[in-house]
Amino acid sequence: MPWATPLASQLPPIAAATTPATANRSSLPPLSAAAGKQCHPLPPQKLASLIENSKSISQLLRIHASLIRHGLDDHPILTFKLQCSYSSLNRLDYSVAVFNSTGNPDVFSYAAIIHAHSVKNLHQQALDLYVQMLTNYVDPNTFTFSAILKSCPLQLGKTIHSQALKFGIDSDTYVRTALVDVYARGGDLESARNLFDTMPERSLVSWTAMITCYAKHGDVDEARLLFDGMEERDVVCWSVMINGYTQHGRPNEALALFRQMLGLKVKPSEATIVAVLSACGQLGALESGRWVHSYIVNNGIRFNVHVGTALVDMYSKCGSLEDASLVFDAIQDKDVVAWNSMIVGYAIHGFTEDALQLFTTMCGRGVHPTDITFIGILSACAHAGLVSEGWRFFHLMKAGNWDGAVRVRTMMKDSGVQKEPGCSSIEMNNKI
Repeated sequence: MPWATPLASQLPPIAAATTPATANRSSLPPLSAAAGKQCHPLPPQKLASLIENSKSISQLLRIHASLIRHGLDDHPILTFKLQCSYSSLNRLDYSVAVFNSTGNPDVFSYAAIIHAHSVKNLHQQALDLYVQMLTNYVDPNTFTFSAILKSCPLQLGKTIHSQALKFGIDSDTYVRTALVDVYARGGDLESARNLFDTMPERSLVSWTAMITCYAKHGDVDEARLLFDGMEERDVVCWSVMINGYTQHGRPNEALALFRQMLGLKVKPSEATIVAVLSACGQLGALESGRWVHSYIVNNGIRFNVHVGTALVDMYSKCGSLEDASLVFDAIQDKDVVAWNSMIVGYAIHGFTEDALQLFTTMCGRGVHPTDITFIGILSACAHAGLVSEGWRFFHLMKAGNWDGAVRVRTMMKDSGVQKEPGCSSIEMNNKI
């Protein structure tokens, strides 16, 4: 295979921890008992349908056991279906075990296992499997190309693109969509747009990739032109466009598009909600933010750390620290971003004591501060006129001396740090 060696040479060295799993059938749970009492195997077509429609690991394991019992575990179609189903049920380890138990994996088995690693963001493993496939003289097909391109940075994507050209399948809808995504993610707008414009059939993924690309690089108006040109839009497209407006300082347009989305009965995702709350925060639009919060509660939007943090950030920027604190307390699994949002919220409004107390609690729970934490703490100290203490905090945190930073916090409390309320823009009677 002429492309295997040059492609392999472009990949970074693969550490032992990043190589594909060496699991085999022994990595699966005991299957003999799961085979049940079935004495006669079903036709492969029926078995393939059962595998595809399996809703649980236990159900899939019973079918898998039956395949082993009747000597069908090397059947190429059934093996492919097993790999895909295990992956979709979030058992990549079982999928890898099936793949490694196959004597001579065909291109479909490789495509399935490469895709399984790509969607888990295990990109190095996916690339390693692709090189393994080429080394074993298995020619890639459209499914392999569309799977491996998800794991490619721009330069490597160009190499894969050249291979697709040599195989004459670069115009396949799935391959072309994956290529548009590679060039768009890599910031090569011209190449991405050329591929997009010459696509015989454009998928939702290709439209979304182009809109994301333009929005990410600041051309929100071109992104909107593409968005308006779509015949069908899913929630991902709406979210990308709304977030594009938010990220580039056009919150009014973000909110207007969100209302249009709801008017068309498209249910927003968590990503949509986070973007809209950011727009409310930019505007200081407290009533609009409360309306979005009410929508979350009344429409079954999952309240996770991302949505919770977006609410904390919105309420803080709108000046309602009481609401921000209530939401913060309700977040179950707080990450450092959630802690930072509340600390910075207190800091920018001059509530130095609350910011420093929260910082102490954060450190006590083993959450490692970040640069944003530094900024919040320094801002809190500056509001209270504690410049020297602020610098001491900074140097302690810079050196990673979190225990020392907490001790300084205690000293400041003993010295009687006073709250100094700050100010912010807020919405009153729907006016900022």
